Amino acid sequence: MPGYPDDGTLAWGLGQVFSLPAHDIEIARRAPNPLASTFLTEVVEVEVAGVTKRLFCKYGVGLDPANPRANPAHIRYEIEVYRDLLAVVGMSTPRFEGAVMASVVSAPWLVLRQIEAAIPFTETAHPDVLSAAEWLGRFHRVSSKLRGATAWELPRHLGVGDYLAPLDGAIVMPSKQRPWLAKLLSRYREIAPALVGDEVLIHGEFYPNNILTQSGTVIPVDWQHSRVAAGEIDLATLCEGWPNRQVSLMARGYCVGRGLDHQAPAFKKRFLAARLYVHLAWFRDEPDRIDALRNEARRLGLTSPASLTPIKGRRR
Repeated sequence: MPGYPDDGTLAWGLGQVFSLPAHDIEIARRAPNPLASTFLTEVVEVEVAGVTKRLFCKYGVGLDPANPRANPAHIRYEIEVYRDLLAVVGMSTPRFEGAVMASVVSAPWLVLRQIEAAIPFTETAHPDVLSAAEWLGRFHRVSSKLRGATAWELPRHLGVGDYLAPLDGAIVMPSKQRPWLAKLLSRYREIAPALVGDEVLIHGEFYPNNILTQSGTVIPVDWQHSRVAAGEIDLATLCEGWPNRQVSLMARGYCVGRGLDHQAPAFKKRFLAARLYVHLAWFRDEPDRIDALRNEARRLGLTSPASLTPIKGRRR
């Protein structure tokens, strides 16, 4: 298929991954990944020196070449995150097998161990988001122990300027019909600095669409947007679209995993700032987030206490 390496190139590339000549790599079966969203991906079954392996291969070619998110640099970065960070953290993330950085069609390649019998959260009747929240808290707690290590400097570190950036250029122009919006943006400007400090390694887009479950085990995928930042940003993305009671339970589960007090004012402030940051950061692409911002304003008493507008969020 266009963009995918042919069998000979695939065998050569996987030979580089496993430090074997191409003739020791036998391609048994290939199947494009039907859940691919940005980059070309496929599941490959191979015989490697007589041993059967099922691999997940992600290539530096976008499904839509015009999509600015389909930048091969994201794959190169994700390779480093898997190799230098996730492998060290040692939690339930896909196993890194290796990479091919150049000299082949569709390079770079990210090669992972295929996760068998895994189900996307978005395809489960009742996604176990509470387990996902607890997993996330544990991941942030464990990953924070990497501070000071050389690999800790690999991801981009978000600072107060990054958190305030969505306000630059007046993304939303408050109008006479939306006096609450000016108040909300002012409130966010006040609390955004709370996101600085106690940073952890975050996934960056911890939406259910990027989470698999395998026999009750939470397995997040697609780590190309990892950052060192406030962990509450990941929690905010996971909680999008859920009713308040469920969000409270997820926040409590997250804090149990991370070892925080979910009732502490500092956590509540950071979580609020993270929710507003996520909405504002996506606003250019999703203008209908004005409803989500209005709901946040109602929770803060900045607008009339009418019924909250149902928001589906990015549970994609």
